[in-house]
Amino acid sequence: MIAGDLVLFVLDLANAWVPVYFYLDKDYYVANCRGAGWIHLFAVVLTAFVLIHDIVHLKYIDDENLILIIFVLLTAALGEVSFYFDGNVTAVWECMAIVYLLLYLTFSRAFEKTDQVTGIPNRNAFTVAYFRNRRKPAAVLVNFDLNHLKSFNDRRGHRTGDRYLRAFAQTAGRRLEPYGRFYRVGGDEFCLVCASESGRLKEVLENLDRMEKCDPEFGDFPMNFSYGLVVRRPGETNEELYERADEMMYADKRRTEAADSDHPRGDQ
Repeated sequence: MIAGDLVLFVLDLANAWVPVYFYLDKDYYVANCRGAGWIHLFAVVLTAFVLIHDIVHLKYIDDENLILIIFVLLTAALGEVSFYFDGNVTAVWECMAIVYLLLYLTFSRAFEKTDQVTGIPNRNAFTVAYFRNRRKPAAVLVNFDLNHLKSFNDRRGHRTGDRYLRAFAQTAGRRLEPYGRFYRVGGDEFCLVCASESGRLKEVLENLDRMEKCDPEFGDFPMNFSYGLVVRRPGETNEELYERADEMMYADKRRTEAADSDHPRGDQ
């Protein structure tokens, strides 16, 4: 965006001496120079390119961010169209000011809904997507909880514990991505929201549960977790579905802890 503004600013300065893309006619109305349309199109394309370049680094974009991005591009385009057809120079800069405000809102909201430890959507994003979404309720919900994270932090430190959380989130998220959106909803609690029931999801979860280690690119960390998978019943609310998934996850956790006490698995 700074590059786009810089181009417009330099053109405005150059235009004071030599008409580059507009001039004042005999009635002192702004008139476009030959080829000015290409300059206006270039300004909008440059704005879009810079925006897309920044946005692609955000792996998870929800509807709210997408709408803000669309408004950014529309506002920039309206400013250029107003100047091209009506000679309204002020409109360009007013639109660019609005564009910066919308950009700030876009990245601010994206930051607020991204977990800074794991890089996946956080509790805020989960609340917006799940608890506030009544029109398209999730068909399947899976709650996850890492086993023995507290003892892991006590022995190896919280910084290593954060790396462990990231390793699990990225390992699990990579395999679960085709089935829904994966969130970190608490300290060591995660949730998968699946919009449509998938026959292969249970198989993927079982394969994930059989893994001894997280993907090695994230470090040497155990893949030790409990989970509860539930399918929505007719008339079941979002709150009831979430509570049922939580209950199943804690039941699995108790079984896992009992089994680990007899046959230790991974780094506890």
